[in-house]
Amino acid sequence: METSWELLDMRARMRLIDTQLVILLARRFEIMRDIRAYKQARQLPLIDRQREKEVLSQALDLGLSMGVPDSIIRSLYRQMFEHVRGVDPGKGLMEIKAESAAGMETFDQAPGNR
Repeated sequence: METSWELLDMRARMRLIDTQLVILLARRFEIMRDIRAYKQARQLPLIDRQREKEVLSQALDLGLSMGVPDSIIRSLYRQMFEHVRGVDPGKGLMEIKAESAAGMETFDQAPGNR
């Protein structure tokens, strides 16, 4: 099967976007680590459910305006928030799982739920 130049061009553009996505995620995780260190140094709670709701709501609104499926936004942010909860060394595994399960309500009830 012959691959057209047009298809090759689209795939190359997609590959560039994929690279940019990973770079942006790496930058976001770096900032998340900085925030974690800041909060730990000041003995602040590591998890802020209200902030999570605000961040998710903003992302859902932006995604909607740009045609990104709601489920993709929710899944991405759920994974990022769960990662932060999962690396909390002060919590046991059962506590993390309970918080993660409770956090699912956050995603289902967030403003902009469509």
